Formats: sequence, C-alpha cells, structure tokens
Amino acid sequence: MPAAPWSQMRWIGRRYARHFAVVAAIALIAVAGLLFPPPSHAIAGRAEVSDGDTIRIGATRIRLVGIDAPELAQTCTDQSGKDWSCGAEAKAFVIGLIDRRDVACTLRGTDRYGRSLGTCTASGGDLNAAIVTAGWAVSDGGYFGEQDQARAAARGIWSGSFIAPATWRRSHGEGGNAWDWLSHFWP
Repeated sequence: MPAAPWSQMRWIGRRYARHFAVVAAIALIAVAGLLFPPPSHAIAGRAEVSDGDTIRIGATRIRLVGIDAPELAQTCTDQSGKDWSCGAEAKAFVIGLIDRRDVACTLRGTDRYGRSLGTCTASGGDLNAAIVTAGWAVSDGGYFGEQDQARAAARGIWSGSFIAPATWRRSHGEGGNAWDWLSHFWP
C-alpha cells in the first residue's frame, strides 16, 4: 500500500528543515566570529626570530598576521637572474629590525601549528608593516599599501622575481588549504 502523499511531504519538510538548521547554525557561528572575535591579550619581551614572519617571546611562538615572508629555504632571483637566499635574508632583516629591543604583541587566536597570531610593535612601530614596507614579506591582508610601496621601490624580494611564499610552500609539500588562506583574514 503506497504511503499517503501528506506523510511524504512531512518527511521532505523535515529533511529540508534539518538542512536549513545546519546552514543557519554555520552562518550564525560565522557571524558570531566576526561580531565577537576571540579575546585578545598582550605579551611583551625580548623576541627571538624564527623566520621572516614568526617570532618567539618566551615560550610563545607568534605568527605575524597580515604578512607572508619567504620560507627559510626559499630562494628568489635577482635582476641578473642569479638565485639568492631570500628566506634567510628576510629572517636577517627581522633580526636587525628587532635588534635586542623589547617587542610587544597583541595576540588573537592560534593557527593550525599552534602558533599565536599577533600584530607586534618594536620601538613603537608596527613590526608587521615594517617588514612588508621593506619588501621582505607580501601582504596577505591589511598591508597592501606597504606592499605597493615596496614593489614600486624594488625593495627586498621585489628587487627581482620570486614565487609567492604560499605558492612556494604548496609546491614544496608545505601547503595549506583554502581555510588556511581565509584564516589569515580572521585571526
């Protein structure tokens, strides 16, 4: 005996109601994350430089948000076509920029590697912005004006050619996914 048409309609309605509830919950979580971002806290002290966009203060590893520097093993090409170690140069620049000064960071969230995500200052200046302005990192959110200045002046990695750090990581087995890319915009 076939089921009554209204019982089929109820089943379809419940199925769509469940889908709607899931989509609504996901949307609510996303909006809540934007309206009520995770609380931030500050940390300050002597910083040790890991690479061009990661430092350590005490036991806290900090990934500088809004920037993406070449990886330590990454090379770039100068104007004459010669490869040079731009990842190591980026790290050396940040070491010189900090130069035994205290660094203060505002931290908000963590990345998939457990590093705290932060915006930092050294001697009162925005460390993240200074790295991009000097041409030792690309902007991956918020520092596009500084990146344009570095590119126009052919500073750092912009003095020749390079592969974007995120692309380099993917081609060397260190890649992320779309969520990693999006997470840079919502620390």
